[in-house]
Amino acid sequence: MASNAQMLSNPAASIRCAASARLRAPGAGELRPPAGRLTTWAGVLDLWRHLEATRWDIACVTDHFMPNNKEREGTTLEGWSTLAALSALVPRLRVGTIVLGNTYRHPAVVAKMAAQVDIISGGRLLLGLGSGWQQNEHEAYGIPFYTMRERLERLDEACQVIRSLWTERRATFKGRFYQLSDAPLEPKPVQTPHPELMIGGGGAAHHRQEGRRRGARRHHRQAHGPPRRRRP
Repeated sequence: MASNAQMLSNPAASIRCAASARLRAPGAGELRPPAGRLTTWAGVLDLWRHLEATRWDIACVTDHFMPNNKEREGTTLEGWSTLAALSALVPRLRVGTIVLGNTYRHPAVVAKMAAQVDIISGGRLLLGLGSGWQQNEHEAYGIPFYTMRERLERLDEACQVIRSLWTERRATFKGRFYQLSDAPLEPKPVQTPHPELMIGGGGAAHHRQEGRRRGARRHHRQAHGPPRRRRP
């Protein structure tokens, strides 16, 4: 996890991606964690507790299994399990993903995992989801790396699957890539009508496709949106 705690926002500001683990706050310059700090659980927990104490708004994990380099060398923490633990140990920050690769998991599994993290965090989850891009990672682990068009079409269906499971008592979906048949998801997320979805990617056509169809907010350099309500 070379940057597995990377989406950070200072109070009352828009969400920004802090590249290469650089954290920014007004008038504070840059905070550069020591080399290797974000490749250990202790380092990540220490950083998130610092963000909590200094009143940052949100922190997110990335979703990769290995570094994006030719040698495939380096330590990478698994994002979902890390996020679940952090959401229980850091009580105020909003928590999220920037962004999940849709090719790595069936969207019904993502919906269930996300609902549980929203419950653990008390309704603080922002779910960032993208089509998947790191080809060498797919090749290393034998995960199909579809064409760009198919990855975007799969992402389109995945968002519909996730939202239907979050909001419907029983979800049925008949897509080209994903199917649900009277599928339950209990317990539901804390946030209503559901946790906020943020679509990651680049290009105007990509943003129009994803944002128009689902009301999800988009992430390229910035993302904006109101907080979600919590279930009683």
